[in-house]
Amino acid sequence: MLYQCYLHFSFSWRVLFVAAALTDLPSVFCTQRIPVWWRWYYWANPVSWTLYGLLTSQFGDLDQPLLLADGVTSTTVVAFLEEHFGFRHDFLCTVAAMVAGFCVLFAVVFALAIKYLNFQRR
Repeated sequence: MLYQCYLHFSFSWRVLFVAAALTDLPSVFCTQRIPVWWRWYYWANPVSWTLYGLLTSQFGDLDQPLLLADGVTSTTVVAFLEEHFGFRHDFLCTVAAMVAGFCVLFAVVFALAIKYLNFQRR
C-alpha cells in the first residue's frame, strides 16, 4: 500500500509538471462540511483515497479504547474512524483498487504527455 501511495504521488507530480496543470485540493477529511456540489471532487482526489487507505489499513481493525480530547469521553478506534471520518474497514479492497487505478492513470497520462507534449523549438 505504501509503495502504491509513493507511485501515485510521484506520477501525479510528474503529470503536474509535464502538463502544467494546477489544482486546488479541498479538505480531504471533512466530507460532511464540503458543499454538495464539491463532493465529487473529494471522491476524485487521490490524496483522500490514500489517507482513507492508510488510516483504515493501520487503525481500522483496532477495538482498543481511545480517550478523546475532552478527557472524559472514550470510544474505540474503529468507532472514531467511522463517526468522524466515515472510514470503514470493509471498504479497504475498493480503496486499494482506487489507489492502484490512480497509479496506472497517472503513469499513462505521464507517458502520453512525455510523448506528445514537446515544448522544444527547432
